[in-house]
Amino acid sequence: MNNLKIKVLIVDDECIVRKGIQATVDWDEYDMEVVADVPNGEKGWEAFQEFRPDVIITDIVMPEMDGIEFSRKVKQHSPDIKILLLSCHRDFEYAQEGLKIGVSGYLLKTSFNDKELNDYLQQFHDEIKARKRSILNTFKSFEKTNSSFYVWLCGFNSNFEAELENWFETDWSWMENPFHVYFVRSTARENNCIVWELIQKHLNGKGEMIRYGSEQCFLFCDGARKQELDMILINLKNTLDTVQWNRIGPASGMDGWVNAVKSLYRQAEIEKNFAFETISWPDPIIQAVQLITVDISSPLTVTEVAKQVGLSRSHFSTLFKKVIGESFGSFTEKMKLKVATELLGTTKMNIEEIAIKVGMCDAKYFSKWFKRCIGMPPSQYRIKQKDELEYTN
Repeated sequence: MNNLKIKVLIVDDECIVRKGIQATVDWDEYDMEVVADVPNGEKGWEAFQEFRPDVIITDIVMPEMDGIEFSRKVKQHSPDIKILLLSCHRDFEYAQEGLKIGVSGYLLKTSFNDKELNDYLQQFHDEIKARKRSILNTFKSFEKTNSSFYVWLCGFNSNFEAELENWFETDWSWMENPFHVYFVRSTARENNCIVWELIQKHLNGKGEMIRYGSEQCFLFCDGARKQELDMILINLKNTLDTVQWNRIGPASGMDGWVNAVKSLYRQAEIEKNFAFETISWPDPIIQAVQLITVDISSPLTVTEVAKQVGLSRSHFSTLFKKVIGESFGSFTEKMKLKVATELLGTTKMNIEEIAIKVGMCDAKYFSKWFKRCIGMPPSQYRIKQKDELEYTN
């Protein structure tokens, strides 16, 4: 399958119709290819989810799920998809209903000729190619911005904050009022163009997107559109389970923007590095885990962290254990141990340097602590990891 071609799905309960359309059309002329042909709407929906076609040609009257219900379901998910209905004379009212839900047109199966179908295919080709060029140009215009943003987010100096200040004085002045920030990740690379396209269409000038690499982006929308954007993302998640996101808000102003973006980024890094799922955690617990993991060498006490997240010590301790499943002290020790084992197994840092990295200035104390936790001293653990790596290679 050529991912650059326009993908076509044919849905009809008559096999001869499906095969006839495939055989009589010069698909290359329209830069198209038929990715699947199926006998009813239920199979059509499965094929739609699998192949993500740009164009659907579907009969109206079919078993299992008819063409109108199928088209409605597709349009609710992907409003820009082109759908052409095949109808008999007696299905005229159904065809009219299809036009109301946004299908591009219909042809009478009993009398349509090649020219009618070809005219539709040429129209679809022109519209789809124009939309994809527009999206590509939009993404290209942000490449320079995305680059400086990436450098800034990783903690290095760039001119991004100067750009940001200019935006807040001009196009982003609406973010002086309450807005919400989303960090969206999609690991299904072959579907990412669809994901970003749908989100970009939803924002439609009433929000902003900054891409972060090919699989991630930040979204910014005003408070009134939060629920609508939530539903867009939920629908995407239902179809593509590789789509995930975290949200912060409401925030306001440039300082709120910076704090929200950096907090979401740290949260995502925590999830990636420590295999957590933080989406259902209360904000104080997310903040606490960020404080612990961003600088594991910092000797933070439960009292200090509780104060920084705005809770009493007893309330924080109870909530932390309920959410995380273990006490603050046990969790902190586990995080230090995770960092220590990774440094021993993947770096040439000496024991004293690793001890400092996990907040223990005394190398002897670190060695005793490590042996108590793992059952062997750090030096033996390092040798064991090296031997295992050599064996697997």
